[in-house]
Amino acid sequence: MAVQFVKFVGLSALLFAALSDPASARRHHKQSAAQATPETIAPKILPKDAIAVSLAQPGDPGTVNLSGLNVNYWDSGKVGQTPLIIYSHSFGGCSTQASFLTGELAKQGWLVMAPDHSDSACGKFNGKEKTLSDPALWDETTFLKRRDEMRRVYRTLKSDTAWRNRIDWSRVAVMGHSLGGYAALAIVGGQPTWRVDGFAAVLALAPYCEPLKLKGKLGDIGVPVMVQGGAKDEIANPGQIGANGCFAQTGGNATYVEFDKAGHMAWTDANNTAHGNITIYAKQFFASVFSGEPMKLTRLAGTSDLQQK
Repeated sequence: MAVQFVKFVGLSALLFAALSDPASARRHHKQSAAQATPETIAPKILPKDAIAVSLAQPGDPGTVNLSGLNVNYWDSGKVGQTPLIIYSHSFGGCSTQASFLTGELAKQGWLVMAPDHSDSACGKFNGKEKTLSDPALWDETTFLKRRDEMRRVYRTLKSDTAWRNRIDWSRVAVMGHSLGGYAALAIVGGQPTWRVDGFAAVLALAPYCEPLKLKGKLGDIGVPVMVQGGAKDEIANPGQIGANGCFAQTGGNATYVEFDKAGHMAWTDANNTAHGNITIYAKQFFASVFSGEPMKLTRLAGTSDLQQK
């Protein structure tokens, strides 16, 4: 497993070297937080109890500073309150790394917010966070900044009138890739000290979940979960499957879907191997969660495994 994590760090470093140029990484975004004015970084300020109005088109990208965090977002384009999805990127990654998916989810009418974490390689990776090659050595303090930053985004949005009135707080989900997938599972109860109340579902994309399998409380997760994996993912896949894998340990309403040609980076813009199926299943999952309707999935071509419990 130590070798697998070294591969995990190495692949992340190689991929996101290409994203380390801030101008390139944010080429889809209209304005930086440093240049933004109150009118451009957030919707128009409204009376306290007003229903917010968006002037954006569905899927439009933007950038905002939330309590010191750079956050990229994809607008729902909806008038009134809309579901919210908070996305956590991979180790050394970037909030814009999966725009193929985040933009498409926003086009469904859901606001997607993605912070650049402290380990982000979008021009500011400082390498101060020590990574561990052995998941058995992880504890609740490992990558704790992830929890704090995701919680900060959630709380800042909820306390700011302009954003608060645009969000349906009964329909908030969390989504993450690789280390972000670990964080997403941890914050809904997979790591008890990480739990943040208020999330209605979690979509874990090739999550690095070995530490949670060994020491977490995946069985205590009480919200709907979808885990997406890749048959060619040598980094995360081994920990997800099997009788004692993360999916088997996850409690409640859980789904596992695996794509036969997908490697670990298939959930980024750098590799489009399974983007179609990744997007289809993600949209079906969130549509079910946000509507309260049962999810009926079919096994699409290119899908090597599909399990529901």
